[in-house]
Amino acid sequence: MLFFITLNFNRKVLYAPSDYRNEENFLKLFRGVSQISVDLGEVQGELDAAKTQIIEDAIKEIGIAGDNERNTLTAIVNTHIKRVQNSVETTKESAEVVADTSLPVDFRAPLKGDNFRGTARKTAKLSIGNGAVETFKDLKDLIASLPAANQMRNHIPPITVSANSRRVNEEQRNVRVRCFLYCASRGDNNDFHLVIGRSPQLQPEIYMLTRVSGLPTRNSETFSRLRAVRDSFKSHFKNNQGGLPTHLSYDFYHPPIPLDVEGSLFFNMSHARGSKSGPVSLKSRMPTIWEIHPITEIVFEPEKIDAAHAAETV
Repeated sequence: MLFFITLNFNRKVLYAPSDYRNEENFLKLFRGVSQISVDLGEVQGELDAAKTQIIEDAIKEIGIAGDNERNTLTAIVNTHIKRVQNSVETTKESAEVVADTSLPVDFRAPLKGDNFRGTARKTAKLSIGNGAVETFKDLKDLIASLPAANQMRNHIPPITVSANSRRVNEEQRNVRVRCFLYCASRGDNNDFHLVIGRSPQLQPEIYMLTRVSGLPTRNSETFSRLRAVRDSFKSHFKNNQGGLPTHLSYDFYHPPIPLDVEGSLFFNMSHARGSKSGPVSLKSRMPTIWEIHPITEIVFEPEKIDAAHAAETV
């Protein structure tokens, strides 16, 4: 099916993402990195348009009539096309980073170190809310509990993006949610950007940005907790999922990784107007610019841990 999909599109799509890891070879295929981004953006649109046609053609060929069979086929097609879209998206974002000449050269190379390198709302980002932890079993319910964006944009007192901007009352909430990690990148401020979502079995798809923070100074009261989270995140990826994210472009995970995430809610005023943060392929299903930022605890494969604890008590 994937071969059929690619045959319906521009021949450039026939190159696998691995063919593009060498930037020089990548550029030879196109007339500049800006054109790469445009071409791949068109491919994303074509893939979306192809879903319905592929499903209808398959139904005609194999004679499916029942709703259950149709739903199963639709889920299979969506899963496979999403994998193609995610691969295209990763390549597209890499091209956009290379094309952005406003970025210092060292930002195009793998980022190193652990210290926070940003300035926008630095004080708020490196602090932890003082509220009790609220637990959510579904990301949809967490997002439904968030104050409206317009309320936060017009907050009294106003929320600024200055380095000394502190948390407002709505950002003192701490939450914990069971979710899945779909992709991650490393921001130019040294935060790891984690896009979390609901179980792949649930509809509608909903995603939210969370962050493993870059570290404050060692004498900060939050240093130990933020370092513990960062160490846990780095330790997991040391031997899993192809290694730690090192660039501004997103690494996608197939299948997504089960997580428990705990942290403070944060309204990203830097994106209160204009484009959202996150990968282009998921932005339409990211209904909020609220984030869990910083993450104060992260647990990989929590159900396995729960099962192990239950076995110990038997």
